Amino acid sequence: MKTLSNQIAAKADTQQVQTIKTEADTKFAGVSQDIDQVKEEVRTSKEDLDKAKAELTRLGVVVTDQGGMIATNGVALRELRRRGEREFFTFDIRKKQKMSVAGISLELRKADVKKQFVDFKVSVDDRTMDQKQIYVNRPVNFYAGRDRVPYEVVVNEVRKDQMIGYISVPKGFTPPGVELTR
Repeated sequence: MKTLSNQIAAKADTQQVQTIKTEADTKFAGVSQDIDQVKEEVRTSKEDLDKAKAELTRLGVVVTDQGGMIATNGVALRELRRRGEREFFTFDIRKKQKMSVAGISLELRKADVKKQFVDFKVSVDDRTMDQKQIYVNRPVNFYAGRDRVPYEVVVNEVRKDQMIGYISVPKGFTPPGVELTR
């Protein structure tokens, strides 16, 4: 009698295990299908991102590690203006010349054409900051004004005793009295 009870209990356990196994297989198949769908969406998003990045690169726009965009030429600067997130003010400064651009003062101290870097002074809000060995297309970021507005200075070209580039300011924060150029 005991043997028959043990056999019946074992058979009931086998049926329960089979039912649980079938349910688990069904759930795993659903999860696997969801994972495949997410993988496909990620792949598609990555392709779209790579295409957008390639288009920006073709235009001369460099995307920084922080996600900001830097114009490396005139075409790229027009593209960033078109996107409309910031105002851009171009400059062309010669050595020992002080120039006021977008409410700040810039003065070129040294231009190394061979190594493509400059040393310059930035004067803003009654303080002066020396910028040493700033390479072409590397942004210099700082905050200015009462509202601590983020400014960005980018030097696009270094010539003998000359630097050419732009300053960008968030839209709507252009200092009073500063003319917007297009």
